This record gives sequence, C-alpha cells and structure tokens, in this order.
Amino acid sequence: MSLLAWKFSSFFKLSLFATMLLADSVAAEIDSVLMLKNVSGNTLSHSYNFELLKRALAVTVDEFGDYKFDRTLLPMTRNRQFAELTKGRLINVLASPYKEEYNSLGIRVPFPIKMGLASSRIFLVREENKDVLKDITSLEQLKKVRAGSHNQWTTTKVLAEQGFNVVYETQYESLFKMLSRGHFDTFNRGIHEVHSELTEFKPKYPNLTYDQHLVLFFYLPDYYYVSETTPRLAKRIETGLLKLHSSGELLMLLKRFFSKELQAFELHKRRVFKIENSNLAPGMYEQDKAYLLNSELL
Repeated sequence: MSLLAWKFSSFFKLSLFATMLLADSVAAEIDSVLMLKNVSGNTLSHSYNFELLKRALAVTVDEFGDYKFDRTLLPMTRNRQFAELTKGRLINVLASPYKEEYNSLGIRVPFPIKMGLASSRIFLVREENKDVLKDITSLEQLKKVRAGSHNQWTTTKVLAEQGFNVVYETQYESLFKMLSRGHFDTFNRGIHEVHSELTEFKPKYPNLTYDQHLVLFFYLPDYYYVSETTPRLAKRIETGLLKLHSSGELLMLLKRFFSKELQAFELHKRRVFKIENSNLAPGMYEQDKAYLLNSELL
C-alpha cells in the first residue's frame, strides 16, 4: 500500500470513528422520562401534570434533542414516590406541592405548574351535614371542626400547624369512606379536584357533596421534582415551562383542563378564610408571583 493510500485509509477510519462517537453522544443525550401513571383519584389533576410535562419536553427539542416517556403503574404513596425519585429508576419526575423536606430528595423545578390554582380549598362534606360550615364566621370556629387529611400530605402539615382539629388517615380512598361514615366532618380539596373526585367516588359514597359557604386559602404551589440522577432533565423542564408561560400556552392548557372548576365555585360569593402555609421558604410566593393566575385571592 502506498503512503498516500495508507494516509487516506487512516483518515477515513478516524473520520468514521469520530462520526460513530458523535452519534453515540447524541443518542446518549436523549432524555428518558419516568413518571407515575395515575390509576385512582385526582384524575384530572394527574392528566394535566402529564400533559404539561409532555409539552415542556416537546417545545425544547431544538435545544435539548429528543426524549422518550414511560410511566409506571406501581401504586405509591407520596413518601414512596420521593424515595424512588432519589434512585431515579422507577420514576425520575413527579409533581407535588412544596414541602421543605422534599428539597433533599430531588431537584425542584422552580415554576408553579398550576399557577396557584390549588391554593383555594373547598371542603367536601356529607349531604346530611352539608351546612356544617354555614354559620362559621371566624377562623377559630373553623379550626374546631373535625377535618380529615392524609398523614403524608403537605396540606395536612399546614392544617396541623395552624391548629386545626385534624383526623389523620394513611390511605387516599379511605378519606372519602371515613367522611361518608362520619369519622370527621370536612375534607379539604383544591378547587381543581372537587368535581373529578366526586365523579369517581360518589357512586361508592353517594352521600358526599361539597360545602357551598366558604373557601380556605393558603398559597399552595405544585412543582415538578426531578431525580438528582438526571439534572439535565430538570433544566430542560424549567426551560420548557418558561417557554409555555411566555407563549400563553400554559394558561390555555390550564383553562382547558380546569375552566369548569375555575367558574363553578364562585369564590367571590364565599366567605374567605386565609392562613399561612408554614411549609414555604421565605420569598417563595414573591418568586412565583409573576406566574400565578390573576385572582383576587392570589
């Protein structure tokens, strides 16, 4: 083989090798998203979280490349979800209200994905006790009413630290059963959750309804949390959310999912009781304010 032919052959092999390395590098940059699939309760809220995440990934393809999306059907409590998030194997993204202890379990994407919608809380009650809150005129009176809540939820910590009479439960569906049977008198839900949950659980517990007299308000932001094993994915989701907010698509998506809930409860006609969310770090509301719904309560 001539020297020229050898050089050409070597150059060709090096070029081919470089191309293969580049292809492998691009392939390695495909973001793999693992999220829990909802199988019961909060169906509308979970569907929104899933759809918003897909859009955040889709609008960032130019900057971050392709992605793939898988969902696990394995049922998990909130604490179990965060435990799995730290490993990044079964799930590497989840949506949750803020709690300080979650900061050490994953990367919080600093954007309130429901734009503060969950901050307005409506109480589920029993039909035979539907006016239990009718004559409540002070926060101190409201705090004395037996309120059911899940022992792992952010809202539960808020209620307990504010002095509410909390009855704890460990299973989500059991809260509806216990309310139906009179083990407590109220069960607070975000305005985006009430109708979808009653649609699901009223056939089993037909005496469930919702209070029509008041609303409890405390700032309750939901965020995506991403496994620390995939920091690039956290940055990508944040970039996508900011894009969607800037274009107006995020607000359109929120209204598409929750417009009925936004209109149905006529918050301006209800007595409003405000409390502090003791979970929040200083300045969180101020940081989120630019992204919140234009509401007199926010």
